[in-house]
Amino acid sequence: MARASIHPAESGSAHWRRNLAICLLGSFSTIVAMTLLLPLLPLYVEQLGVRDQAAIVQRSGIAYGATFFTAALVAPLWGQFGDAYGRKLMLVRASFGMAIVMSLTGMVDSVWQLVALRLLTGLAGGYSSGSMILVAAQTPKDRTGWAIGMVSSGIMAGNIVGPLIGGSLPPLIGIRETFWLAGCVIFLAFLATAFLIKEEKRPAEAKKTETRASWSAIPNKRPILAMLMTGLILMVANMSIEPIITVYVAQLVEVKAGSRSLRESSCQQRLSAAFSRLLALASLLTASGTGAFLSAPWPFRLFCSSRRLSLRPVGNSCSCAF
Repeated sequence: MARASIHPAESGSAHWRRNLAICLLGSFSTIVAMTLLLPLLPLYVEQLGVRDQAAIVQRSGIAYGATFFTAALVAPLWGQFGDAYGRKLMLVRASFGMAIVMSLTGMVDSVWQLVALRLLTGLAGGYSSGSMILVAAQTPKDRTGWAIGMVSSGIMAGNIVGPLIGGSLPPLIGIRETFWLAGCVIFLAFLATAFLIKEEKRPAEAKKTETRASWSAIPNKRPILAMLMTGLILMVANMSIEPIITVYVAQLVEVKAGSRSLRESSCQQRLSAAFSRLLALASLLTASGTGAFLSAPWPFRLFCSSRRLSLRPVGNSCSCAF
């Protein structure tokens, strides 16, 4: 019996459970590595020599959006390569490329080197989307929905855990070391993907019976265009605050310097742990369909006032109080 282009046969792959576990863990780790920079990106930009606040926000936005720009351009290309050469090869490519780029991100000396590596991150990415396609193609038909839901849960968990880790690790090991650690984690995902995932190829006769989908085959294109525009507007509204949320919360925090001058970079690194909790809350609310809730400034004021976040000078450094 011929199979459809994305649905597997009734029995599925003999290794589908192992494939699902590796794709779940790999998607989680790569998404964590991609999102952990959210609370520390403006701090890293400032560490690279940018001092003006407006310039920090501008360059943080450029660096943050660069990844999604290149990812949107090459996503159809990687999809075609996956159909032609196999989905596992695309996962190996994405995990290895992201491991290299993430490690190099911790070695940059200028903002524009950071932007260039963020562009490369988008070119090398695509692990989570590729893993969902592989799971759908290798899982028995009666378990496909459950398996895809598991991978989606891993992706969402990575979006929540990533900012928490990105805010907690830099005060302990440093910003650059955090990127190196993320690169090592993705490299482990690369090893697991390369040696543990077993992809079963589709029979040649099944490929001949597939119907090639095209834009002209859709009878009514208006609902598709409406969904595309709605998704674009929602993503612009939600993602536009990500690169500036750290700077915005810093404006709401009252710094009591006293008679001693605080070391600004040290203070901001300690504040990033608090800011990451806001980013995790944003990811959780976005996942539940209430991302627009974050567009108004009063939730941040409510959070800061409820946690009573403040700074106390201690010697030449500072500490956060909640």
